[in-house]
Amino acid sequence: MKLAPYFVVFIFATTAMTRGDEPARFDGLMVVSQWAQKNDTGEIAAMHGALLMKEGRPEACFDLLQERGKEPELVYLVLFSRKVPRKSDLSSKCSTDDGVSRGDYSLYLAGQALKVSYEYKIDNKAGRVTSRSIKVGDHVWKADGPRVFLADVSGDKLDLIPVEVKIPPAIPSPSADDLKGKLRKGIAAIATDAKAVRDFLEK
Repeated sequence: MKLAPYFVVFIFATTAMTRGDEPARFDGLMVVSQWAQKNDTGEIAAMHGALLMKEGRPEACFDLLQERGKEPELVYLVLFSRKVPRKSDLSSKCSTDDGVSRGDYSLYLAGQALKVSYEYKIDNKAGRVTSRSIKVGDHVWKADGPRVFLADVSGDKLDLIPVEVKIPPAIPSPSADDLKGKLRKGIAAIATDAKAVRDFLEK
């Protein structure tokens, strides 16, 4: 079986952005790293450090994974309340080669920082991630642990509050069309199901 060439898109190294002082209020996705590989049996793809912006304000950040032959996976989701200021800075450093995708990024807002690091080891032939190491803030990611976090910026240090929620079944692929719209529907479904999330987002 011949594999299609491995290709990588949206790889940013030590990049930064500021949105708060711009007259236009950005609405859409910013992505730290995104990659995909296709062959005749399907696709393996990932989106790391995706930042969903609404009117210039961070709304959520997340990782998505699509292993070949499996349903798309929401690896983690960090939600921000409406109190988060529109001014934000994002810096990142990442790389993806034939067998490993790794990186780290920091989102600075309200004088505080959300730091995320990740490393995925990939079996390209099988279209599978063989291992992953992820740290979201101070939380070490576990497959059976919380996937959704609420970012509290009311104190001196950004605090991530893990919440147990039901993840919607219709998680979009990293390469899906209208990804921001589909993610917003997913967030709305999570909020409908979990009062803690709903109350947090309505603050």
